[in-house]
Amino acid sequence: MSILGLTIDYGPFGFLDRFDWEHVCNGSDHNGRNQVATCKWNCAKLASSIGKAIDKTDAVDELLTILDEEFDETFRKHYNDLFRNKLGLEKAEPEDESLFEDLLQTMHETGADFTDTFINLEQLYQDVSYFVKNVCIYPLAELKESTRPQMLLISSSHRNIITNLGGYDPEFWQTERRKEERYNVIKDWSDADKAEFDLNSWTKWISRYQERVHRDGISEEKRGRLMLSANPRIVLRNSYAEMAIRAAEDGDFSLVGKLLNRVKLPYSEVKEDPQLVKDRRMEVRVT
Repeated sequence: MSILGLTIDYGPFGFLDRFDWEHVCNGSDHNGRNQVATCKWNCAKLASSIGKAIDKTDAVDELLTILDEEFDETFRKHYNDLFRNKLGLEKAEPEDESLFEDLLQTMHETGADFTDTFINLEQLYQDVSYFVKNVCIYPLAELKESTRPQMLLISSSHRNIITNLGGYDPEFWQTERRKEERYNVIKDWSDADKAEFDLNSWTKWISRYQERVHRDGISEEKRGRLMLSANPRIVLRNSYAEMAIRAAEDGDFSLVGKLLNRVKLPYSEVKEDPQLVKDRRMEVRVT
């Protein structure tokens, strides 16, 4: 990260399709570090470097104190403001963080598509079953497979060896145990079981969301504009990139051009090209 706060290393990265708390797009990042913690860590390292450059140890301590006092609260404020925009809310309420957290948890448990969830929430009073059909679009088998804890099959003694060698830290094993708990819940589910769970989960959260929007008092027109400004219509999904790459390898760069032009205007309401619009149940999942 540069001194301006800009990310220098742009990869590996990926846009979330199905929301997953445990998703790590960098296969070599076993410990699941994220931008928030890493940004704060970078700021601390910058403060330390500045102190060495100017030979002012006291200044470093002061900067680190300011960082501890200001960073988390500043991030939380901006995060909550952005999340309110994504849900079309103007006014802040004390329970907003709980609403946001529960939304992400519901998305995680039902395997909902991250981008499509926010787009479909723009229709506030739609039938919940229709909403679920549009956002819970990934096969149950995929959800089970992604939840299956792989590394817990290793004996505890071998886990300690791997941890001590620096490959994985204790947080990684906690993540694996969370996955195991979730897998034990869903491993015997049928499609009907999941459909019932999804409908019940989303009915509960959407009811709470509708009450929150009503208290906010925002007009539907203004709410729609606010959500449109914060929720992209398209993201560069792996499946889109894979289609464009395969076509280009065969000498056809037309899809590359179409995709490039579309992602330049991610928040624009335009008629989508048929090549870029397809039922994501039929997409080839690329990881």
